[in-house]
Amino acid sequence: MNVRRSLLVSFSSAYALLIIQFIASLIMARLLTPAEFGVFSISIIVINLANLLRNFGIATYIVQERNLTKGRLKAATLANYLFCWTAAILLWFSADTVASFFDEAGVSKVIRALTISFLLLPLGMTKMALMRRTLCFDHIAIIHLGSALASTIGGILLAYYGFGYMALAWSNVFASIVTVLLIWKLNTNQPDLEQGSFELKPVFYFGGLSTLNSLIQESNKRMPDLLLGRTAGIEAVAFFGRAMGLIELFNQMVLKAVLNIAMPHFSARARSDHNYQRNSLKSDYLLAVSHITLFGWSFLCLLGVSAPDLVPIMYGDQWFASIDLVQILCIGEAFLIPFYLQSQVLIAFGNIAIDIKFSILTLTVRAPFLIATVFYGSEFLAMGFGIANFLLMFAAYRITKKIIGCSIKQIWISVKPSLLVASCVMIGIALVSQIESTGMVRLITQFITASFFWIAGIFVFRHPMGQEIKNIVNRIAGRFRF
Repeated sequence: MNVRRSLLVSFSSAYALLIIQFIASLIMARLLTPAEFGVFSISIIVINLANLLRNFGIATYIVQERNLTKGRLKAATLANYLFCWTAAILLWFSADTVASFFDEAGVSKVIRALTISFLLLPLGMTKMALMRRTLCFDHIAIIHLGSALASTIGGILLAYYGFGYMALAWSNVFASIVTVLLIWKLNTNQPDLEQGSFELKPVFYFGGLSTLNSLIQESNKRMPDLLLGRTAGIEAVAFFGRAMGLIELFNQMVLKAVLNIAMPHFSARARSDHNYQRNSLKSDYLLAVSHITLFGWSFLCLLGVSAPDLVPIMYGDQWFASIDLVQILCIGEAFLIPFYLQSQVLIAFGNIAIDIKFSILTLTVRAPFLIATVFYGSEFLAMGFGIANFLLMFAAYRITKKIIGCSIKQIWISVKPSLLVASCVMIGIALVSQIESTGMVRLITQFITASFFWIAGIFVFRHPMGQEIKNIVNRIAGRFRF
């Protein structure tokens, strides 16, 4: 599957998932209280840490390994079962301790329910990784959609009938069951691998580095929740988590679709062309950065300005405290958007050690700012997050320059049109935001205005996306010619 078709399938899947999750969020936010969301948020911190052991980088190893053999694949499958079921046992017996630490009995119930997923997922994990390696993104899209529908329908029904925070837990279990069933149903394209010997060493070596990297990244991601949970209470975690959830919409709308195919495609190019990193990687990377910043910065501008209307419409009046957090976090997130693909490139070309160093640096830089600001409230914590991201932007550039060979001038030329387009979007939204109208009408007006200024800006400032839009229009027009 070529890159454009892969992107089309991935984006279609991502937007369908976004619609499903958006509807689920609207309904669940009205069926459950912030405190119930807080219980689940605290539990997910622990689950995500356990997921690092469960995954152990095995799926990524299968995708990027240049010399994958049947022997190494069997070793990866064995390691998959070992780590998944070990994580399930550890979670089950540590649930009460975790609940006592946060002084919330519900955390124990959620954790124990989610251990079922840990027992089920190894039945399909390696098969799913092979689908990514062979670029079968159409099958992967079907699996993700089926899983999301099962989770959404099950969660809403359970929440409606009074299961509270356990509705969120059991919805995840439903998703795992459907995921495994669909993987077994759709797993028809097996790669032709050499026999090879049974080798656990390369699996454990890469998996160890990948797990360490994921552990550090997860600590970075969950540090605000942990600090707020200990100092400000469960509801503060819920408000901050809801704000971060809106920031994550960009990941769901754009970034996830790109990342799902980026590392498999970079790895496939590296396997087929040993001179790719030296000859073509820089131009491909800069073009990708140009597109990601176009979507990312424009999205953050729209989200930041429309937050006062968007938050109460999406989640209800009980979530007003998240509005200021959304606006502050939008600014902080913008600094790192040009370097979102960096990790994928590093791993695809065997530089996972450098990616680990950057993850450690991220934790080291963020921790002092978050610890220093958490005692002054969630807004100051969000400001600390943004300041840390600003400093990390310079470190990310140095890595990009060293590994990919991009100079600051080349990156600036790549992102300048995106910055100009995002500025146009913000000006347009700010103008229509002054119109006296109800929240929903103003929100729709902001979205339409943002879309108009975004498309106009692409052509006015000659962004590379303009050529892609022209190509799409020409292909569509060509189909209707007689």
